[in-house]
Amino acid sequence: MGAYYDDVKNAVLEHLKDEPERYIHYSGSDLLDEFINADSVTGNASGSFFCNSEVAKEMVLENISEVAQVYYEYYDMEELGMDIYNAAWENIDVKARCGVLSRVIQDVLSELEEERAIDDDDEEVDDDAE
Repeated sequence: MGAYYDDVKNAVLEHLKDEPERYIHYSGSDLLDEFINADSVTGNASGSFFCNSEVAKEMVLENISEVAQVYYEYYDMEELGMDIYNAAWENIDVKARCGVLSRVIQDVLSELEEERAIDDDDEEVDDDAE
């Protein structure tokens, strides 16, 4: 994937690891609703993930192809051009994080399902051994 995807995925996994009992019965849409405005995941609530325009600019420019893909899928390329022209680096950064969030949540839920299936298989093997 890319740096935005990895950053957002790590933040989501951190939340799930820190409070598993809170999120155990959440659906994908519940998680999206929960994390879309979480500053520690997307920066969307405050309008800035880094609270530093220069750091946001660096992240955007180092990952411009991933940013462009998000704008292409969810916004439009003219908007990206205007955001760059206006040096709205924190805005671009937040939009990129929000744009990858739904894919991250789908992937995380799939990975958790796979882990549960493996754990269930391991339990069956242990039961058969006894």
